[in-house]
Amino acid sequence: DDVDKKQIARDTPGFSGADLANLCNEAALSATRRGAQEIHHSDFLAAFDKIVLGDVRDSKLGREEKRRVAIHESGHAIVAHFSRHSEPPTRVTIIPRGMALGVTQQSPSDERHMMTQPELEARLVVLMGGYAAEKVFLGDSSSGAENDLMRASDIAFRMVAHFGMSDAIGPVFHETRTEHPFLGQKMATDGGTSDRTVHAIEQETRRILMAASEEARRLIEANRTVLEALRDALLERETVEKAELKALLGPTEKAPGMSETGPESGGSDSLH
Repeated sequence: DDVDKKQIARDTPGFSGADLANLCNEAALSATRRGAQEIHHSDFLAAFDKIVLGDVRDSKLGREEKRRVAIHESGHAIVAHFSRHSEPPTRVTIIPRGMALGVTQQSPSDERHMMTQPELEARLVVLMGGYAAEKVFLGDSSSGAENDLMRASDIAFRMVAHFGMSDAIGPVFHETRTEHPFLGQKMATDGGTSDRTVHAIEQETRRILMAASEEARRLIEANRTVLEALRDALLERETVEKAELKALLGPTEKAPGMSETGPESGGSDSLH
């Protein structure tokens, strides 16, 4: 009775019928393993995590690593919650699965097929949230930010080179970056983009990423108490679901179309 089918739909964008059948099967297996007579919503959450993120790791995090991951994921959640154009966080966990040590899950207001420049900039700020939180609370960063930085760098590069979202470069589409097969260096592409333009694109990409990092840091420093409360909740329970997350983070103002209570349809995005 507690299964929220609308929430499952929001969490599974792009799933085919076979994917959804697999999700239901995994949820049934989860219920069976714990000796239940019914499939609960928690079983669907466990099934989703297993399919999307992988199995729970056998090895456990040490005390200091667990604290760092809790701060990192809290940073993502805080920035997602307080950034005006970002998608709201719906779930945070520090249970290591697959390659991820933790995950912050977001739900958009509806199913998206394109994104505006402010929305992409907000996504960059959220991706930088974990990195910024480690810097603010621990004084340094860790290798745990690798996936975030990789994704953020790719988005920022495409904003500049593909989407015409940089005044310095202008509304021009430049070929994707290529690397020299022997030197491993970025070179001018076969499409006619010069070395000088490639350098300018890299400078603009770096500028956008630095601005996102600074905004993430500003939001975290402005909401230190809230982040500490979420960090402590994660250290105690390892996973914070939507209702408790909303209570911990409190109210916020969102841009038109962004909902605090959650969308009626759409998908999800997970930050590692």
